[in-house]
Amino acid sequence: MAVGQQYLHENPGASASAIVTLAREGNLELMKRVARPHSKNRMSEKRATKWEWRMSAACKRGDLLMVKWMAEHPIGQELRRCPTGLLRIAAQNGHLPVLEYLF
Repeated sequence: MAVGQQYLHENPGASASAIVTLAREGNLELMKRVARPHSKNRMSEKRATKWEWRMSAACKRGDLLMVKWMAEHPIGQELRRCPTGLLRIAAQNGHLPVLEYLF
């Protein structure tokens, strides 16, 4: 494991910050790698809120692949039960494929 990967694996806070940046920038492949070691962690309210921010960024950009991956992640599955905010963001930005997927 590379030094950077080991650091992110051992520091969930650093991973969370990295995932926020990667979601905003649309770097899905790197985001998957950073999130993988933490996928089975218990979901806290704070973690769910941060995941929703990331999904919102993907909805705003119309990044359907990222929205799908995030929605299928264990944390995203919980958020899909009430996607009102995500639907609104996708609609405001004219991203019909994202709307159709979330609805």
